[in-house]
Amino acid sequence: MPKRFVSRMRLCMSGSTDYYINDRLGQPFFVVSKEINGSMIETIKKEIIPHLKSDIPNQPDEKELEANPMLSKFMIVTDRECYSPEFIADLWDERISMTTYKKNVKDQWDDAEFDEYEELDEYGNIVKVCLAERGTLLEYNKKEIEINVETKKETLKSKSKQLWVREVRKKSESGHQTAIITTNYMLKTVLIGLYMFARWSQENFFKYMIENFGLDTLVSYLKEKIDDTAMLVNPQYRNLEAQQRKLVSKLNVIKSKFASLILENTTIDDKKMDYYIKKKTDLMEQIQHLVKEISEIKELKKTVSKKIIYAQLPESEKFTNAINERKHFLDTIKMIAYRSETAMANIIKTKMSNPDHARVLLRQIYTSDANLKPDYQTKQLVVELHRFNTRYEDKIVEFLCEELNKTETVFSGTDLTLFYKLVSN
Repeated sequence: MPKRFVSRMRLCMSGSTDYYINDRLGQPFFVVSKEINGSMIETIKKEIIPHLKSDIPNQPDEKELEANPMLSKFMIVTDRECYSPEFIADLWDERISMTTYKKNVKDQWDDAEFDEYEELDEYGNIVKVCLAERGTLLEYNKKEIEINVETKKETLKSKSKQLWVREVRKKSESGHQTAIITTNYMLKTVLIGLYMFARWSQENFFKYMIENFGLDTLVSYLKEKIDDTAMLVNPQYRNLEAQQRKLVSKLNVIKSKFASLILENTTIDDKKMDYYIKKKTDLMEQIQHLVKEISEIKELKKTVSKKIIYAQLPESEKFTNAINERKHFLDTIKMIAYRSETAMANIIKTKMSNPDHARVLLRQIYTSDANLKPDYQTKQLVVELHRFNTRYEDKIVEFLCEELNKTETVFSGTDLTLFYKLVSN
């Protein structure tokens, strides 16, 4: 399969890309697997948005949207990779709001604009954040097809468009300002900040799942053929881009050397002057040569298609797909297991002096010994957990057992209700 850069391993490795859609607690809703690594924006447009439109409950209907032009169906929160004024505007055309970090922020807002806000988070803790808000006009170019009425000829033209968004700045204790933009015109300022920074829960989800659930491991050696009509980046175009980046990087280094090479304010003899002129001339020749090479590559790129279909790929570069039903099935099991664990962690957090250790205790429970005793008279499957190291842990586990017993869950394939308890209780 095509290689992708794995940041935590600092290696390029063959594999697929998974796009997880999570809530603000980091709990996964669903996953989209792509064997061909494309743009995240395109994946959101073509794969994720249609899924969300049909599956998110309680969306406002057309009458509500028409009555309130500021109302949106739902909100997507992403990192900077999806920052694109055109993409944000396209989503708003479908009445979907988006919140993301703003790119290329150079200005600083005055400290007097910032106010301190307090809000309860999902765990009941008071969160204090320093925020300011302004309206910001995003400008972008949108390509549209114009049809000549007389000749019926289609022409692709780029039109300049604008969109007003809310820009929220968060100021840290060090004075650093983080810029957030959103098209959610109804949400309170403080909630925009909290929802944006709650995106870190998804980073924690990935870290935890990789360490404890084998999220990124190969689950099957079964292979599937790639659809011949699947679009992918042309390897020839990718190679040209790599060459161009390498030459541009080299050019910048030489330009830096050229600019830093100056004569000191000392007595200059003929020998020093000759060396200076020769060095400058050599650097200028290198710059001119690299500029010419880069220009040639740019012209060559115009003759090469950026994307091709899989069928056009040279035979030596064709690959098979490792995404199959087994992977989809295991991904589903992992998401269910994580959501279940999160629910149990939220139950016992209220009884713990250090709520962050909730998952640690749950992992202890998973690996501890237990007795399974079917009681056909009372129609119960009794699960007796062995006691833990301290009375403190036993009390928390007892509380969890009581809460789980209230669900009256029937063990699959039987008529026995699960009943949890500690041994000798």
